[in-house]
Amino acid sequence: MAARIPVTRPRLAGGRRSSVVRASVLAAVVAVGGSLAACSGSGPSGSASSGAGASSSTAPAVTVMTRNLYFGADLAPLFGATSAQLGQAATAAYRQLQASDVPARLQAVAGELAAARPDLVALQEAVVWSVVAPGQRTATVLYDFVRTLLADAASLGVPYRVAAGSDGFSGALPVPGVGLVSLQDRDVILVRSGDRTVSVADPTSGTYRSALTVTVAGVPITITRSWAAVDASTAGRSFRVVATHLEAYSDATRDTQAGELLALVRSSALPTLVLGDVNSAAQGTGSQAYDLVRQAGLGDAWAAANPGRPGYTCCRSADLSGGTLDQRIDMIFTRGAFRVTRAWLVGAAASDRTPSGLWPSDHAGVVATLVPPA
Repeated sequence: MAARIPVTRPRLAGGRRSSVVRASVLAAVVAVGGSLAACSGSGPSGSASSGAGASSSTAPAVTVMTRNLYFGADLAPLFGATSAQLGQAATAAYRQLQASDVPARLQAVAGELAAARPDLVALQEAVVWSVVAPGQRTATVLYDFVRTLLADAASLGVPYRVAAGSDGFSGALPVPGVGLVSLQDRDVILVRSGDRTVSVADPTSGTYRSALTVTVAGVPITITRSWAAVDASTAGRSFRVVATHLEAYSDATRDTQAGELLALVRSSALPTLVLGDVNSAAQGTGSQAYDLVRQAGLGDAWAAANPGRPGYTCCRSADLSGGTLDQRIDMIFTRGAFRVTRAWLVGAAASDRTPSGLWPSDHAGVVATLVPPA
């Protein structure tokens, strides 16, 4: 019998207004994004159809996106750091976060939303960074990725709202001269506001029972990974959407979480889309999570629409200044007779960089248009 997966209700809030100046900058980002189709694997015109072919004008198609937003700092050096090393490691991570230019990166992602106009979006590493400054008792939010992204997208005329969300791991570390800096990881599903094409209901969320424990300055810290789900419908066709982010730092933990994910998918009778960063390469290297999902009968939207094309999505350098995408770990899986009409990448072309030359994330995003089963 499948293990029972804890279920909770989401607790995420909406966004804020952006300035006219920010809106004009974002509009320029969207204009630049129009050239993406010329790049390999980027843009809808660069994708291939699959299944029964391209959808007709009356087919009830839905467009979905999965996007890892990147924390803004590489957390791995913190794991295993001694008490003597912790201050230096925490300072390095904080400086890397600041240098990653979170506002500009989220503006770029908002431009991707405006260009692709997905009906549903799965976000990973949709974090909140906060700090309690020396001498203060309350925390100040440094960056709320979801709140900012919602405001930026709305300023471009593509408003979204949170349909479901879940809290993953959290932690706080003292950064010398800055204060106690904390991170709350989240997995979030967005739905386009006012979109009469797709309606959503019954949001749920939970965490995986399997979790990795790491040691920071001699203190054990559990890295909890989560999922969020929602029921959706378009033109009378209902399906379920599950968003998740499997463990990045342990093959064994990730593979066990993949089993829990499959149990979750099987718990619904609805056709299902699984969107997220599974941290398991489609080319068969590393952990078995990807293979476990495929062997369970789920389809791979990218592979269906782009046979023979690598579609690499990971990973840029931690400082976002360079690096090469050489793995495909960001997935849109299908359970049921979805017809994939096209799939393409966002955030993978040189023109997608921020004005200062940074990549929007260490990942590229994946977008697909599909026709749900009748």
